[in-house]
Amino acid sequence: MTTKKVLFLLSVPIIFWFITFFFFSPVSHRFQIQAVMATEIDLHFISYRYQNAERIKDGLISEIRRLEKIFSSYDPESELNYVNHNAFDRNILISKELYEVIEKGIRYGSLSNGLFDISILPLIHLWRVTDKSYHKTPDQEAIRETLERVNYGNIRLHQGQIRFMKDEMALGLGGIAKGYIIDKGIEYLKQNGIDNALLNIGGDIYALGKTIHNKKWKIDINNPRKKRFPTPFVGGLSITNRALATSGDYERFRMTDKGFRAHHILNPKTGYPTDRSISVSILATTAMDADAIATTVFILGPHKGLEFINKLDDVEGFIIYEEGKEIKWLMSIDFPFERLVSNRRLNSSKKD
Repeated sequence: MTTKKVLFLLSVPIIFWFITFFFFSPVSHRFQIQAVMATEIDLHFISYRYQNAERIKDGLISEIRRLEKIFSSYDPESELNYVNHNAFDRNILISKELYEVIEKGIRYGSLSNGLFDISILPLIHLWRVTDKSYHKTPDQEAIRETLERVNYGNIRLHQGQIRFMKDEMALGLGGIAKGYIIDKGIEYLKQNGIDNALLNIGGDIYALGKTIHNKKWKIDINNPRKKRFPTPFVGGLSITNRALATSGDYERFRMTDKGFRAHHILNPKTGYPTDRSISVSILATTAMDADAIATTVFILGPHKGLEFINKLDDVEGFIIYEEGKEIKWLMSIDFPFERLVSNRRLNSSKKD
């Protein structure tokens, strides 16, 4: 055998190893996308070099925009807005996605004894919670009249159709649809060969698999009253294959002429913004569940909220609240909290 043949035979496995190493080595990608669902999307995922990361990212954004077109209460051409304007006088056939979210919303309405209510939109409109320049407090009579149109029990779902049993009802799915969209986004990534990703839409998160360093995804919990602590975070946690959703009164709010902190989490029993909690972070198996539970616990308040968490399987929670002028927090016993920014002792409650 000639020297050239020997060198060639020796080089074949080296070339094969190099090609394999290059095309099958993992690469970490991060994309920050603005103006989708009126918020920022932060996407991390790990792919192999042979996979087209840009194509995967663009496909995910297209899927999110498609779902947003279904669930948005602000888009006059969305499917939800069509339902809100037409379902009070006849049965309307709706998409599978909208049916699933409304069905789950009704389930959480029952589970929470009506504190989670997807028919809350008339009350949201009354308070004009998205209008930063509006500072009036609705009068009690207007609140009372509006509450007559808020009752998830007046929604009828049957064989892919929906109908409202009371005039002038309207659904707002902000407390559950974002979680559903995150779950569908993770499903899209899996279908496109992505096993490790972190998808964050406006603070609601799903952590799929692990980081490129084979570690759990690290997530910080925001400090809802930044001026009262030395850093913008209360603590953190590391998770894999779990969803984390946070509800709070500190991102979207305005102060009214009567001193109310008007925010988007309204109590469907009283008609007023709830003030029992400051922030609630819920860990669950799906983002949709975490989303709905976080809203429910926020309205319940810290102690009743923790009791609610403790009755649910595979759910953990972290609740920040004010007592007098002091900020305190509670967490379920298995919430994977990792660190604090102060020496304040944590309260915890063990599940039954």
